Amino acid sequence: MQFNAGYLVADRTGTCLHGTAAALDLLGMTSTTLRRLKVGDLFPGGAPRSLSRLLESVTESAAWTTTETDVIRGDGTTIRANLASLRTPTGELVLRLTCSPVDVSTSGDVREVLQAWRREELQLAASTPGTPEHLLADVEAQRLSAEYRRLVAAVADAPPKR
Repeated sequence: MQFNAGYLVADRTGTCLHGTAAALDLLGMTSTTLRRLKVGDLFPGGAPRSLSRLLESVTESAAWTTTETDVIRGDGTTIRANLASLRTPTGELVLRLTCSPVDVSTSGDVREVLQAWRREELQLAASTPGTPEHLLADVEAQRLSAEYRRLVAAVADAPPKR
């Protein structure tokens, strides 16, 4: 199971402000290079349509918008990535990039999701409010919380094993 997604934070105008180590590794660039870019610069032909709508809006999005898209790396090559984007109540845009879909469809994964959620909650408590690290820990904790509830409901609804 994969929880090491790369996260990017951009301001209201789409200027990249912060990238986690996993995001910088996935993009093959330094944080200095990332901060010189607009979000649309990371995609061949500009941002995907779902992300463009979020970039044009300054209102909070209630849920993650997801799509699969090509992303331009620092060396100019492109990679296929799963992209989830969210506009926070304070206006920042958060992007979550993974290179392969996360498969959390079996009941054995409930424990892994719960452990990852607990780790994010600890990181959230240890981070300073208002920082990109705090924002990312908060959105990842919320995502894992929702995923945990989804898995628990799926396990509860599953027919008994024979």
